[in-house]
Amino acid sequence: MNHAWLDTETQAVLRRVPPEKFARATTEAFSIVVIDRSFRPIRSRHLRAYQRVLGTSIDHASDTLKRAIPLVLKRELILADAMLAQFELICCDMISVFVSDTIMANADPDYLCELWNSLKTGEEFEKQSVTIENVPDDSSGADFLEQFVGAKDTNFPMDIIAMRKKARIMQHWAKKIGATVIVADR
Repeated sequence: MNHAWLDTETQAVLRRVPPEKFARATTEAFSIVVIDRSFRPIRSRHLRAYQRVLGTSIDHASDTLKRAIPLVLKRELILADAMLAQFELICCDMISVFVSDTIMANADPDYLCELWNSLKTGEEFEKQSVTIENVPDDSSGADFLEQFVGAKDTNFPMDIIAMRKKARIMQHWAKKIGATVIVADR
């Protein structure tokens, strides 16, 4: 996974969910849990995210993609890696949370089920209209499109629907690279 995407502003957006009590900045380990991947079920995008988060072969990622949701995708992550995993998953239109491994090991399954359901219906995952008006014609523009849309180049303007969390991160990175991204509530 590429830690270059995990700047201070991106971390701030990712920290909004889960609540701070579930993701304290300590030396404890975290699990990344995929709680929904139905928003835009594009298998190639989901496969890309799983492969990057797991750091594994395409075949292993494909096998993992067949597993039921909610899915503990990876355990024993340091906080920065858990946030980067969540970033990779939201970029590919999957809802995930990172939770302390201690909480995961000790929490009642019914409690976790309620938690997943409440989180996936939260405002961070509401749909928004996003228009990518332009990106620089250079490697930063190509990287932006690959990360957020799954394409190296495209015709502009490009309209997509994205979850609020992803839309905010896209706007942030658009500013950093000189792209123009407009977000509107649906």
